Order: sequence, then C-alpha cells, then structure tokens
Amino acid sequence: MTSVSDQAAAGCHPAPGPHPATPGDRLLSAAEVAAILGGSYTAGTVVRRWRKWELHGRRIGKELRWWESDVYAWINSRPS
Repeated sequence: MTSVSDQAAAGCHPAPGPHPATPGDRLLSAAEVAAILGGSYTAGTVVRRWRKWELHGRRIGKELRWWESDVYAWINSRPS
C-alpha cells in the first residue's frame, strides 16, 4: 500500500491549495497576525482591512487564516 505522500510525489494528487506550505510554515489567526504587526493593530483591524492591505488570506470555515510566510513576505514588500 502506498502512503499519501508517495501518491503526492508521484503526481496522483494536486498540491493542497494555492499555497503549498513550506516546512515550518503555519496558518495564523487574525490575533497572531496582529501580534506580528505590533503597534496598535488588533485582530479586528486585521479582519476588517486584510483585503485593502492586499494581504492574501484564506477562509477556513467561518475563520480567516493567513500563511505565516505570506504575512512576512507582505511586511517585507511594504515601503519602509
């Protein structure tokens, strides 16, 4: 019997979603994104403004989540 990882390596299954997770990457909640941004940002601010900021997020059920690597890439792409 082959494992799921063997099947994925053989091309039997598509990549899991538009952003394959990199090793060590994790999905963050709005509160975790706000903590990374620091300052006066709150989870509510992140939820309200993520589209305007062009910060790529994903809905998982009713919750919004962001890949940690996307958040840091977005921060690094912003003018200083």
